[in-house]
Amino acid sequence: MPFLAGCTADRRPLSLTKPQTRRELDKAERWAKQSGPPPGYPFGESLEEGMIGKIPFGTYINFHFAPGSLRRELMDRSPARFSGQKNHGNNSPGSRLAFFEVGFWLLGLFGLLGVPGEMVCPAQEPPAAFQQLQRRWPNGPFQDPKQFPIAVWLQDPRNAGRYKEIGIALYVGLWKGPTEAQLAELRRHQMPVICEQNDYALAHREEKLIVGWLQDDEPDNAQPLPGGKGYGPPVPPEKVVQRYQEIRRRDPSRPVLLNLGQAVAWDDWHGRGVRSRHPEDYPLYVQGGDIVSFDIYPVVHPKPAVAGKLWYVPRGVQRLRQWAGPDRVVWNCIETTRISNLQVKPTPQQVKAEVWMSLIFGSQGIIYFCHQFKPQFVEAALLADQEMAEAVGQLNRQIHQLAPVLWTPDRRDLVAVAVQPAEVDEEMARLLGATPIAWTAKVYENNMYIFAVRMQPTPVQAQFRLRAPLGADGVQVLVLGENRRLPIQNGAFQDRFGPYEVHLYEITLRASPPTTSPEAEAVQPESTSGRKPENLPPPDGSGKSAPSSSSVAGRSEREKPVSPEEQPTLPPMEFHPEMSYSVGPDGWIMRNKWTDNQITQAAKGQQEAQALWQKLAPRYAKWVTPEKVRELSRWAQNQMAGYRSVPPLEKTVLEPTGLSPEGRLLVLEGTIDTLPSHHRLVTRWLKVYVHYDLSAKKIVRVVFTIRGQLEE
Repeated sequence: MPFLAGCTADRRPLSLTKPQTRRELDKAERWAKQSGPPPGYPFGESLEEGMIGKIPFGTYINFHFAPGSLRRELMDRSPARFSGQKNHGNNSPGSRLAFFEVGFWLLGLFGLLGVPGEMVCPAQEPPAAFQQLQRRWPNGPFQDPKQFPIAVWLQDPRNAGRYKEIGIALYVGLWKGPTEAQLAELRRHQMPVICEQNDYALAHREEKLIVGWLQDDEPDNAQPLPGGKGYGPPVPPEKVVQRYQEIRRRDPSRPVLLNLGQAVAWDDWHGRGVRSRHPEDYPLYVQGGDIVSFDIYPVVHPKPAVAGKLWYVPRGVQRLRQWAGPDRVVWNCIETTRISNLQVKPTPQQVKAEVWMSLIFGSQGIIYFCHQFKPQFVEAALLADQEMAEAVGQLNRQIHQLAPVLWTPDRRDLVAVAVQPAEVDEEMARLLGATPIAWTAKVYENNMYIFAVRMQPTPVQAQFRLRAPLGADGVQVLVLGENRRLPIQNGAFQDRFGPYEVHLYEITLRASPPTTSPEAEAVQPESTSGRKPENLPPPDGSGKSAPSSSSVAGRSEREKPVSPEEQPTLPPMEFHPEMSYSVGPDGWIMRNKWTDNQITQAAKGQQEAQALWQKLAPRYAKWVTPEKVRELSRWAQNQMAGYRSVPPLEKTVLEPTGLSPEGRLLVLEGTIDTLPSHHRLVTRWLKVYVHYDLSAKKIVRVVFTIRGQLEE
């Protein structure tokens, strides 16, 4: 048994021996007395027994001595608080040893845990997707995993308190701001803001309320000409990207938000002028932001082609996610008022439907548009509408309660959905898919969640069949917020959906859900089959759903092994900023823990993956450019300015690093290049992480990032 046991601040297990602890504390004391580690570089030495790893200095480590509770917490108060964790205690800014605290753990707690010295992790680790955003932007809006990004657009700071009461957690935009008075008012209500990077904001970059920078609104639309002489073309995408790079150079610790117009969802929007019906512009536009958003308001839309078709909202989310790729966060705007429509205004049910359509299709943040322009101008028209304000408040509270669930990956592989009647609007079927009900499934703690919304203004009956062994008869399905339960019979449950109705289901799992590979988690919401519930095929004995159009797209292809000499399609590619990528999710088996059989299995997989990589790598070269590498860099900005060439990717040697818990996926690490550094004690590398499916014999995921190490 280790002499000490504990967990890091991000709740990962940490086992230590006494000499290792002493060396770590001695080293911290040396850094405190000297100049400290390189400014802004988040490295500390992990003391996990049997392996030397790295953990961010922005977190702390708890060491719990048994049987008492002499606790020593090693913390960092340097500028490198990149994990987003809060600092504890009243320590001098230069200190690396935060404090000694003497106390005693409740003996009953140790009795429950078993042996003295067992690991004690008092809080659950935030979902990996949230942690990644938190590490990427330490001063960004992603600070609390129990709070979902829900914002209002361009509202008076004096109303921040009232908006906070209905669950608004963020302001986006300040009229002719930010100014000192505006920030002072927001500070009074503790309301963070994403705002323009003006001179005042740049002079107050230490202001924690500023959590992001805002690009000019809707640059993809036709721009007004000087003197009111009509409209000219949109801002060229290249200029939007150039401005993004300028904003980011001044402050990379906060994300840049770019909001685009309704052509994201509707190609025939004439407001783009000469660039109308040119969706090919958008893959370049989205490079002008870290968070990309758009707005379309179908309930109050003046054009019959869009009016009343709520599905244009998720269509925009779907397209924006495709254009943005894995490197960028997608948000979207939601209508809450009549805006300028004197005949129609959205109902609370329509707003709720648009929000859940957005979340189900992958939006990671909601921005409410609260203005009314006709018959008279009302800036805070949402607050003036008591019925809508109360409904939006209730909706927001529910979303915040489900925030930890929403941050987890989709698990649509665990559920099959059939709807009757299955008919949908022909235009929606063509542009979005034949999706009578939009839905997704997620697993958090010991529960499965299914979120579903009717996409049309007519009622339907839906059946949700759970993948074996999850759908045990007798299990009750809790319908959240509706005070009712549904029984599971023959592995499935049924429910009725009224026009645009939303149902949220929670199911306590009696068995662990089957594991899934990362590429399965990235599948976009697809169409439901439209089969009658009674015709939905039950799972077979293997626990895999029988093939049907309601299954996750592409899953049958993933099961087919391919020759190591040939892989027909290019695996999904991701770019992660420096030190923001975690090599393996929680539960993965790292190399130093492998058994002899796993070592043999990994060695064989390495040979196969290396052969495939040499064939696939040249096809990635057009994306892995010096410009892209400089964009990934979060430190050494000046030194990276001279980085001009990336070595041939096919020459990279892949080394096995980790195995997924079930032994199916192998992660291999390759060093592409050694990069310029900002400090003599820091070595930085351009890395590639290849996820190889040992069963299907194919590469399923490729991640490019920058890693670094602090030398002794």
